[in-house]
Amino acid sequence: MSEEMKYLDVDEDLLNILIRHAKEGDPEAQNNLGWLYENGWGVKQDYAEAMKWFVKSAEKGYARAENNIGFLYQKARGVEENFVEAMAWYRKAAAKGEAYSLYNMGVLYKNGQGVDKDLVEAYKWIYLAGQQGLKHAPMVLEKMKEEVTPVQIEEAKKKAGEWRPKEGKK
Repeated sequence: MSEEMKYLDVDEDLLNILIRHAKEGDPEAQNNLGWLYENGWGVKQDYAEAMKWFVKSAEKGYARAENNIGFLYQKARGVEENFVEAMAWYRKAAAKGEAYSLYNMGVLYKNGQGVDKDLVEAYKWIYLAGQQGLKHAPMVLEKMKEEVTPVQIEEAKKKAGEWRPKEGKK
């Protein structure tokens, strides 16, 4: 059994299939393998290896990988914390309508991380994430009502209604 396989929490055959597909250039498999390395599921946790696979996937335009790169920068996982870089990656993924990136952009706007604090923009992006089906977005929006006025909420919803993804989702 290889050193990698000692950390298996997942089926070894399935992991080997995923690794093969990732090495063959499948962007979804590359992203999923990166996620396993980021979280230490089935493999030893390794943020550098996670980033490597996310980048390979993102180079093919895979939106979830673009979001995941942003998350590594936001949370300083294997790289220096860099909210500006995180936002840049989230914007790439958001242009494709990727729900987690919409939410993560909202969080950065809410906290003023990498951008000026803007609760209307925060509410807009988190609202859009909820419209894409992100289950925890409505709870966050409900909590945000303590910080935003009804007028700001209406403005955010109006902006959200005008927003459209620029690219097809990959």
